[in-house]
Amino acid sequence: MAGVAVPAFADRYPEAMEQMSHWLADGRLTSLEDTVHGDIETFPATLRRLLTGKNTGKLVLGLEHRA
Repeated sequence: MAGVAVPAFADRYPEAMEQMSHWLADGRLTSLEDTVHGDIETFPATLRRLLTGKNTGKLVLGLEHRA
């Protein structure tokens, strides 16, 4: 496994944002979103999913309105 200490490159953030915005625009960079729909009772299972690495990309819990 390899990584990068992002804060070490803080002076290059503007350059990175410029380049990544182009990559997003032309489809070379995509964002994955794993959405779980439910209510507040769904939260514990969704959190376990996050903590055990069973999600793909950003994990979002979409809370549905109950009357």
